Amino acid sequence: MDSRTWLNLGLLILAGALAIVAVYLPGVKKTAPLPALTSLTPAAITSIRIERKAQPAIALKKEASGWRLTEPLQLPANTGVVESLLGLTQAASHAQWVAAGLDLEKFKLKSPRIRVRLNDVELGFGDTEPVEGRRYVLAGNTVHLITDGYYPKLIAPPASFVSLALLPGPEPLKEIELPGLTLRHDAQGWSAQPGASDAQGRATAKGSANVAGGRMPEATPDAVNTLAQEWTAAQALQVSLYTAPVSQIKPVETITLRQQGAQPPLRFIIVSRAPELILARPELGVQYHLPQDAAQRLLMLPAAEPADKSSP
Repeated sequence: MDSRTWLNLGLLILAGALAIVAVYLPGVKKTAPLPALTSLTPAAITSIRIERKAQPAIALKKEASGWRLTEPLQLPANTGVVESLLGLTQAASHAQWVAAGLDLEKFKLKSPRIRVRLNDVELGFGDTEPVEGRRYVLAGNTVHLITDGYYPKLIAPPASFVSLALLPGPEPLKEIELPGLTLRHDAQGWSAQPGASDAQGRATAKGSANVAGGRMPEATPDAVNTLAQEWTAAQALQVSLYTAPVSQIKPVETITLRQQGAQPPLRFIIVSRAPELILARPELGVQYHLPQDAAQRLLMLPAAEPADKSSP
């Protein structure tokens, strides 16, 4: 063979050697994926039940319209919170032991602090190990060790599982009754009429929510549409349990929303306007905490844009 052939052969051998080194480089090991906590998938789950010591059980059910909280409250569920819980199905198990050979009391698994049922699969949550802070979970006859990111969600109050949306479904609004102002939707679109009545039936044509300097802001089509859109998209920052005041000093201000179709009206009471807007639904036992500027955006017509003085 001539020198060029020897050169090509040498280069080929060198390339093969480098490939072998790259694949079998000393000190680099391919790690197998960790086994999952269950054989379930998030999409397969249709019911979740969380039982907690000295706290009310929480039950969630998947319906055609989405997830719904059925115990202890009956309201649409917070989709983000539910989806984060569904990650339990595929949570990585960092270690596994046969439960029959363990002292379950040592791991606080003989009587778990929390039991979670995903469809028909039950998980018991025990103590954490001291090194990595991972939590012991009993699934069937196996004790698993998983990252402790789910436990705080499982001990959260029931109201944290409630949807942050003020409207319970996709049906569009047809009427918004505020203190001093009522918006109605018909074939021509949205319109506004002053003089809605408060909870005691008194006329409130100069309701405090919609009066500036003793005059109602002009109900232009843009202003009315903007207010209606604010209500359609309204989201709370937080939902908490409602506790009725011991004594009611000020008159109760109410808000009534009516959606298209046969749904019953949604009635809110204004618990607070500042420093945050809090709207409660006493019959459901919850209240919605909205941003500081929500009182202006949801309870009054927006001010008209100032005219552009530079235009002719």
